[in-house]
Amino acid sequence: RPTKGLGSVFLQGVASNVLNPKVAIFFLAFLPQFVSQDARSAVLQMLALGVVFALLGLLSLTLVAYFSGSLGERLEGSPRFASALRWFSGSVLFGLGLRLALPERR
Repeated sequence: RPTKGLGSVFLQGVASNVLNPKVAIFFLAFLPQFVSQDARSAVLQMLALGVVFALLGLLSLTLVAYFSGSLGERLEGSPRFASALRWFSGSVLFGLGLRLALPERR
């Protein structure tokens, strides 16, 4: 199965964000608080806030992608990290099982 190109993946991400109703609800509920009634155009203010939001999101997600990729490569070859991760995940599962097994006291 051939892999998708970067442009295709980017367009899929844009489409999923544009069509996501949670994003629209966020913008309609949160951003109007920062629009000044005294300024000329509320539409331009909302547009500017949306652009700032998009640029900050792009910057932060780019940094997360870059550093998670390099960190993943470093941790992939570490047997010590793999052992610690198995121990941690086993402990969490054991703790959750214990929590379900014991009766709740009030």
